[in-house]
Amino acid sequence: MALPVSSRSAERHVNGGETGVVQSRRPQLTLVRTGNAVAARRVLVLVGFLCTAFVGIVALEANLASGQMELDKLNKTVRMARDHYEELRQERAMLHAPDVLQASAYKLKMFLAPATKFLPVEKSAVAVVDEAISSMDSRFADAPQSSLDKFGHVVLGVKGVSK
Repeated sequence: MALPVSSRSAERHVNGGETGVVQSRRPQLTLVRTGNAVAARRVLVLVGFLCTAFVGIVALEANLASGQMELDKLNKTVRMARDHYEELRQERAMLHAPDVLQASAYKLKMFLAPATKFLPVEKSAVAVVDEAISSMDSRFADAPQSSLDKFGHVVLGVKGVSK
């Protein structure tokens, strides 16, 4: 790149530091403007836009890749939880198997009763229990009420069905 040189420094250089009239061996340079400067600016703006677009695309792809990694991690966690659930379900089924229950009972020195007999409950016994419950304190006899208890009645009333 050429730097402009003042006429005084050129005169000093030619005459060995003395000032005076010196004929310059080089012709005077002039700047000629052409349409290339406008085109160069347009190309520079286009290149800058393309670089910015490429950086944006790379950032988007990186974001998508990290999201995919998180999704894969969640899928793996769900798969492991399902496998664990199946293992627990199989273990529960095994523990409820009659042979396993019988072996566990035998280890605890429990044996089957020789005979099982169910007795009917007399109505007088039911009446005695009912009377004992009705004389209880109301705080303990009644279950706590919830606003949802009446929901079924409202729905039935809206449909025209009464209880």
